[in-house]
Amino acid sequence: MKYINTYTVQRSGSHAVIFWLLSNFAKKDVKYINDTFVRDDDSSVVFFNFLNRKRNINIEQKIKQNTFLVMKGYENIAVPDGDENIVIIRDIVNILCSFYKKHEVLCMRYYKRIISVWKQHIRYANLNPKKSIIYNRWVLDKGYRDNVCFNFDTINYLDSIDTVPIFWSGSSFINLKKETDIQKYLERYKQVILPKPIVSTLLNDNEIIESCLNIFNINLYDIFKFSEH
Repeated sequence: MKYINTYTVQRSGSHAVIFWLLSNFAKKDVKYINDTFVRDDDSSVVFFNFLNRKRNINIEQKIKQNTFLVMKGYENIAVPDGDENIVIIRDIVNILCSFYKKHEVLCMRYYKRIISVWKQHIRYANLNPKKSIIYNRWVLDKGYRDNVCFNFDTINYLDSIDTVPIFWSGSSFINLKKETDIQKYLERYKQVILPKPIVSTLLNDNEIIESCLNIFNINLYDIFKFSEH
């Protein structure tokens, strides 16, 4: 049996990536059962969500005799070392814009924690490139998606990124709909003006600035000039 543990921060687009990856392992669509459980029709692949939040999930009960892949999802916590652990990363600006759009109060309360965890995930991704998935590239580039599947010993059988997972009502901006212009997923900063304390935190951290530029090709100074900060 294959095990994959996914680590990410909220509003990172990770569930879209996970649905796609599960479908390619199963070679068919998977189904949302509830906020903590996803599977295909015969449970050959299963995904357990929010495991660091939900304490009473009976995992063994949901694993069937024919199950060959078990994925477990963790959010907003550091990724430990381990062969089964991967990270799904998105640029921090679009993460925070989506978080602020969804929950302004919670974003202002927890944005520093989100940034701290994100930075640890970035360091892990830099050290383990074959155990990381960059959402910004995944959403745009079929060749990149093909390569991700190759790294996980499968094939991109179902190259569909149209599934909008229902978790937490989907997108912060359009809920369960799909953007007709994919670029909008990468330009949420044009739809939200982040508060000055968040912008100041980002612009005063060289690690964040360099990571955004080197990994995501995002110049924070250009973005926040656009946003009139």
